[in-house]
Amino acid sequence: MNEETANVLNFRCIEDKSRLSDKLAINMEEIDRRVAVALKLLDEWKCRHCPIENVADHLRVSNSHLRQLFRQYIGISPGKYLKLVRLQSARALIDDTFLSIKEVVAEVGYGDISHFVRDFKVYYGLTPTQVRMPSNKRENRRLHGVFANK
Repeated sequence: MNEETANVLNFRCIEDKSRLSDKLAINMEEIDRRVAVALKLLDEWKCRHCPIENVADHLRVSNSHLRQLFRQYIGISPGKYLKLVRLQSARALIDDTFLSIKEVVAEVGYGDISHFVRDFKVYYGLTPTQVRMPSNKRENRRLHGVFANK
């Protein structure tokens, strides 16, 4: 990852994390310490292939217990949270860099383009290519994060 890409991700991820926390109604003061550490690890490791089992191992809890804690405090599974973080990071790269979609997919840690495009369209209502089209820029701002309203 080059420095420009890292700067875009760092800036946009700070912005997106606060929005994601708001959307999920996460109160960081009342959250279990293990969940807070897991959130931090998932945010830091989002660009790597990071099985949830690695996070559970790091916290010394079972996979099922980690899922239970996430559902209790966050309302979604750790896998779904990781997917949302990756999609928001991808959107930042698509909006703010000239990386190809293939490069974006690699940067955010998706395994293949077809799954990425499908998930991106579900989350944002448009494909990554449609988001990049100049004629869609104004409409894209309105649709940014349409999934959160579902």
